[in-house]
Amino acid sequence: MKNKNFIIFAHARSGSISLKKALEAHPEINILGEPFNKDYFLRKYKESPREINNLLIRFKNGGELKSFNEVLDAIKKNYQGFKHLWGAFNKTHNEHLLSKKNPKIIFLSRNNLLKSRISFRIALTTQIWTTKNKLPVNECKKITLNYKFEPIIVNELKKGLQELNDSKKYYKQFLTKNKIPFFEITYEELYGPKISIDKKVKKIQEIFEFLGYERINDPKILEKIKGILDYKKRKMNDFETYMKIPNILEIEDKLGNKETGYLFNSQAKLKISKIKLNKIKNKLNNNEK
Repeated sequence: MKNKNFIIFAHARSGSISLKKALEAHPEINILGEPFNKDYFLRKYKESPREINNLLIRFKNGGELKSFNEVLDAIKKNYQGFKHLWGAFNKTHNEHLLSKKNPKIIFLSRNNLLKSRISFRIALTTQIWTTKNKLPVNECKKITLNYKFEPIIVNELKKGLQELNDSKKYYKQFLTKNKIPFFEITYEELYGPKISIDKKVKKIQEIFEFLGYERINDPKILEKIKGILDYKKRKMNDFETYMKIPNILEIEDKLGNKETGYLFNSQAKLKISKIKLNKIKNKLNNNEK
């Protein structure tokens, strides 16, 4: 029997929740969401069996690899896979997780790490996490636009951005070096506005095959997957929300680069130039008065 056990291994704000939902559209796949996230222990997790909850509590209290292995075995027995954000663990536990009994890994990351970090800071500040708050994306965005943000300390953001980029490189090298089977996918491939919906669905089908499952042919399920991957329905942060951060232009100027991405494209930068110009004109008009 083929090993169909897998882990969605990702970083925060990389689109892992939507990927989980898209994979769960497959009738044979059931995925546990972030069992090692500290918030897991702060809410009643009705979806997981009591056996897993009890083992997780034991692991949380002791943190030993033995109890860790017991949790992994219990998850494997009840689910085909689970989602894990590497920031929840140190390197030792993450490495053990990736190499335990040769699970298949879906390595999900974002090319534009700067947008990922800003998105994380926005969610952390407002406490608006679309799935956690169970609010529609447009409602979450409305609340965010009405929120009064403080400036983000650039050096702190720079440090977090560097750590994220280093971790991304490190874990990819770890998987490659240890010959652990993994499927690399990016946020941009799944949700990018320039990628057709058919190409996005094709990527999900490729993941099914990588995991050892049959491709989906049912039109209803395919439509469901398309809805989950629909960029317009899922994206909350954009030019409007970024501009709510007082020093966002300073952040773009100091941290935007080719390796970890920019916040604004050429069209947005043109819009910013017009905003700046209007501010200068208004200031001059006020001085004349």
